Amino acid sequence: MRRKLRRATLLFLLAGCFVMAPESLTPAAHALPRDSACTYYYSNSSHTVLVGERMLLCSGQVIITGTVTSFSTTEFSPC
Repeated sequence: MRRKLRRATLLFLLAGCFVMAPESLTPAAHALPRDSACTYYYSNSSHTVLVGERMLLCSGQVIITGTVTSFSTTEFSPC
């Protein structure tokens, strides 16, 4: 009797794991941005030498090129 109970409990727990697994594997949904943004990164505070860019597109894709620094400016455009 105890063996049947243990086996039933184990099967119940395993079934719960399989039922819950697909939800945990589903990627989270993200809203698309309202504006596209382009951030320009410079080598120093005078903003004379451009060293990198970060673009957030209306599709939600992010493209980063060059070097990211603490000296930056950002421009927004409506999607």
